[in-house]
Amino acid sequence: MTNDKKLKIGGIVIGLLFFCFFAFVALQNGQYNKKLRKEGIKTKAQVIAKDKLVTNKGKTKERYLTLAVFEDTTAIVQPKEKINPKDAKNIDDKIDAIFDNLNTSASKPIGNYTTITITVPSEEYNSANMNDFVDFVYLKDEIKKGKLYSMID
Repeated sequence: MTNDKKLKIGGIVIGLLFFCFFAFVALQNGQYNKKLRKEGIKTKAQVIAKDKLVTNKGKTKERYLTLAVFEDTTAIVQPKEKINPKDAKNIDDKIDAIFDNLNTSASKPIGNYTTITITVPSEEYNSANMNDFVDFVYLKDEIKKGKLYSMID
């Protein structure tokens, strides 16, 4: 057997191994998504940070969302509705409305939550805004492996 034939056969074998590996990973991911749909716990998560990993040439390599995941959904405290100071009836209500609107801690998560950073595609990254609540799905005792509900096939 010549060296050219050995290289071709070796290349074909390596190509088949790569194909099998990627097919196995895709199958595992599909089964995990199926398990998330059936047995997953769906809860609300608040977006507390957005990040990008950028290459030296300025291209975005990966996008990350940092979420505050509330395992106990009864602990979610929604921020208060902001009041327009012009709608207040007396001076005390106007001053209270101004200070309520200045209070930035009202938009931060309150209660028992777990901070999780996940990789997301560009559509999810662009549609998520700071302090928005998104649906998050995870399996019991595997909260770090959870995904956004919209990312499950």
